[in-house]
Amino acid sequence: GRLDHAAVWTGDQARMVVWGGRDVNSVHDTGGIYNPAANTWSSITQTDAPEARYEMSQVWTGDRLIVWGGIGTAGRLNSGGQLVFADSDQHTWSGVTASGAPSARTGHSAVWTGSRMIVWGGQDGATDVNDGAVYDPVADTWSAMNPTDAPTARRDHHAFWTGTEMLIWGGNAAGNATATGKAYNPVTDTWRSLNSSGGPVARSNDAAVWTGSEMIFFGGVNSFGQSLTALQRLVPQPDYYFYRKP
Repeated sequence: GRLDHAAVWTGDQARMVVWGGRDVNSVHDTGGIYNPAANTWSSITQTDAPEARYEMSQVWTGDRLIVWGGIGTAGRLNSGGQLVFADSDQHTWSGVTASGAPSARTGHSAVWTGSRMIVWGGQDGATDVNDGAVYDPVADTWSAMNPTDAPTARRDHHAFWTGTEMLIWGGNAAGNATATGKAYNPVTDTWRSLNSSGGPVARSNDAAVWTGSEMIFFGGVNSFGQSLTALQRLVPQPDYYFYRKP
């Protein structure tokens, strides 16, 4: 039994992978692989596993689980690990370099672009941050993100990958719920603003999903701790501009 652990679905390999987390007595560096078709569990190797942790970020790349950050037995971490699968059951751990990695943090977000993991935001100690980095798991390298026009510092926000951009929205900024966000393009290393028309409700601790074309939010609390019932949608389509042809 545990909480604040990582869980991902492997897609074609048809497995759920669970790792890390904590209980009332300890922090875990163990996990399991669940096969829903056979209704069976198998253990994840502890050989070369990363440091035990909870409240970390996780992404599934298509052949590996990447975990990063979170809280270990001695505090916040800026380390991670890659659980690489040769097939649905054969797997090994490899490291994630700390060179160029973001500072240790929790409450951050991570998305998978198809070739890179983007980590952004969160809380470094008692301070909310608005920086991040892009990780290449094949080369095992980090590259910094352009801070110009980045969203305000925040934690426990939502982040989704649209196919071309990472969307950041909502969360807790300096103790208050927020209704702001931006979109990051890793190809151009630039941020753009998201239109706030329609009266978005500031909220944190809400539920959100990406449908393939829009973000849908429900519930959560406002800055006064009041529960919300508002359902809202964010369509992140960039503005188009038409120019007269010479």
